[in-house]
Amino acid sequence: MIHFTASNGLFGAERAIIELAVAQAKAGQEVSVVSLNVGTGSSVFEKELGHYDVDYISLPFRKRISIRQLSMISKVLNDIDPDLVHCHNYKSNIYVSLSLINNRKIKKIATLHGYLLPKLFSYLRLYYFIDRTLLMNFDRIVLVSDKIKDRLPPRIMRSKKVYTIYNGISTEDFKSRVSSKNVINTSEKENLKFICVGRLSPEKNYSEAIYLFSMIEKEISKSELLMVGDGPERERLEALANDLGLGSKVFFTGYVSDATTLIQQSDCLLITSLSEGLPMTLLEAMNSFTFVAYRDVGEIDHVLMKGELGYRLEKNLQVCAKDISTILLDSTNLMSIKAKAKKRLDAQFSAEVMEKAYRELYESLSS
Repeated sequence: MIHFTASNGLFGAERAIIELAVAQAKAGQEVSVVSLNVGTGSSVFEKELGHYDVDYISLPFRKRISIRQLSMISKVLNDIDPDLVHCHNYKSNIYVSLSLINNRKIKKIATLHGYLLPKLFSYLRLYYFIDRTLLMNFDRIVLVSDKIKDRLPPRIMRSKKVYTIYNGISTEDFKSRVSSKNVINTSEKENLKFICVGRLSPEKNYSEAIYLFSMIEKEISKSELLMVGDGPERERLEALANDLGLGSKVFFTGYVSDATTLIQQSDCLLITSLSEGLPMTLLEAMNSFTFVAYRDVGEIDHVLMKGELGYRLEKNLQVCAKDISTILLDSTNLMSIKAKAKKRLDAQFSAEVMEKAYRELYESLSS
């Protein structure tokens, strides 16, 4: 069985692929990953595959789709002749679908880790249109969140090929996942530490996180915010932090290949996204006993049991800031919430639970 993906870095989808591949190998399956290497970001992903001893093939790739690259994919599939190919983004969906268009023997699964429609009149919009057209060639289509279904074309949304399987994370070797390499010294050790992790792009809505933190900081002066990631919004967000007088309290780290350590060292993860599936950072936080304050998008509210295991941002920010401060300063209640979140993670959102769900789906294709 082979996973296919084209990666631009080590983000949520890449983390989910690694977690799944490692769990599948532990369960005795033969698994490898074909990485369509489009540049530096892909190399970071491949390095992480190597760190976890996942077999992979790196294929040098250009960002724009071409006939030459289609031929390369076809040759790889011919040489390996897998029973099943599992794709994880639009490029791999397109290439694999076209390469196997007349091949009924090799089964095809596509997992949609998110589904935001790109801007009009862009190459990405064209690729997404092609992807949506070819998705019905797959034997199964997996969503990491039921809410992704609402953004799919009706013919895909109503298809019996569509399943939902939640992302999972390994809970067994947490200590080995935490490394000192990404420890970032900010200011005082006793400060209450807030963290945002992800690409600094509009859909992450990080301006709201900074506004929220500015109000929390008025409640708890010994606090700081770590913005982990890079992207087109960075300059604007840095300016906003400075305008709010938070220049010494908000730290922009740039891109970090593995934020696990930073999440583990934080008191509260802020998720202010306008769109998500089931973010791996959420699962990392639950595994790290880090409290989560979040907007109700994707499956986050479901995972955190409608705010019972975190704090749902549904009131005005000033009220939210007071509520979050109260929770974080009540150590007894906070520890109880964290322990319940970890217990739910172990039972419902572990890599083993995810692997079992995918294995049953794979087996359904041969029955």
